[in-house]
Amino acid sequence: MRSFVASTCLAVAVAALALGFVSQAVAQRNDRNQNQDQQRNQQQRQDQGQDPAQPGQNSQAHIDKMAANAMQQCSQQEIDLANFALKHTQNEEVRKFAQKAIEDHTNLDNQLQRFTSAEGRGQPGNQTSAQPGTSAAAQPGTETVGQPGTQPGAPASTEPGSKANEFEKIRQEIGNQVVQSIERELGQYQGSDFDRAYVGQQFWAHVVFIASATAGGNHVSPDLKQVVDQGTKTAQMHLDDCRKLIRDLSANVARSAGTTER
Repeated sequence: MRSFVASTCLAVAVAALALGFVSQAVAQRNDRNQNQDQQRNQQQRQDQGQDPAQPGQNSQAHIDKMAANAMQQCSQQEIDLANFALKHTQNEEVRKFAQKAIEDHTNLDNQLQRFTSAEGRGQPGNQTSAQPGTSAAAQPGTETVGQPGTQPGAPASTEPGSKANEFEKIRQEIGNQVVQSIERELGQYQGSDFDRAYVGQQFWAHVVFIASATAGGNHVSPDLKQVVDQGTKTAQMHLDDCRKLIRDLSANVARSAGTTER
């Protein structure tokens, strides 16, 4: 029972982060609808020669970047947790699941790279080293959106780019804390208890990821949606693997209990 409760709580923590993928994309979409005049002005500047590689706060490219960053962070966290599991489990099937998770999420990260900024993001593994207050969103190269000069006459503190960077910074700190908390909780278990806690956490994390990606995919470009849809299919396979592992691990516990009683 303690293992079940713990894994459920861990799943809730991951759910809060994974939902950021949807909320972030939808928030950006709503912001664009509320600022149509500003968007038209930005489009006019682009037509006049503005670099389209540096999108405005309300552009589809910016929405894609924010959504891809969020999805990439969730994917990287799955890699971190899988590596953690490999250090603690002795169950060969759980090891295979974790190794497959690393492989598939690394592949997803690689596909998301072209939607994220070239500097500070998009390299698998770079997020795990980020410390609170030093997220990639605040690194050089990601603050081109909304820098002074893109909105003539507007003070720097009201630039939409600075708000986006602050949001990204906070989300990165939350993500780091979530992984640390999950690893701390999982680290309290050993043997079959660890296996059940990890697989239970992964089950609910993938349930939330699939729901979040499905909803968030409605707000991104067709190019990114292809990547999101493929990621969703892969997550569904991971979820099916979790179901099988849960059944097998439960059966092992039942057999062990029966042997002990005799």
